[in-house]
Parts: sequence; structure tokens; C-alpha cells
Amino acid sequence: MGLNKRQSDLLAYFFIKPKNEITITTYSKRHEIARQTASRDLSELEKMGFLFKYRNGKSKIYKLADTKKIDSLLKV
Repeated sequence: MGLNKRQSDLLAYFFIKPKNEITITTYSKRHEIARQTASRDLSELEKMGFLFKYRNGKSKIYKLADTKKIDSLLKV
């Protein structure tokens, strides 16, 4: 599936706290990476079906799409 450490950590966090959400800014600051890298990481997770995104003003907010998807990843 090709997840990097940051993406794996985020999915683990969402598995424990599935109702939480994250923005590109928060993700980039937490991992000390450029916003562009954070955006790419989150977009990849969205394309894989782990996250969905919605907008609140100018902010893109990402939430867990379905815990079953993470369950299937853990069973591999």
C-alpha cells in the first residue's frame, strides 16, 4: 500500500480517535514538514479511501472515512 511513517501515524491516531479531524497546517506543524508535503500526504490518504475532506472557509479539513479500511490494513 506504500504508506510513509507520517501517514501510518495519522491513521493510528484516527483509529484511536475516529471523530477527530486534521488540517494541512496542523499536520505540517506536527511533523515539521512543508505544507506542500503535508497536502500531498493527506491527498494520498484521501485517494486511498482512508480520509475524506471538506472545506471550512479556506481550510481543507480531513476526517477518517471509515475505520473498516484501517482494520483491513492491519490484517495484512
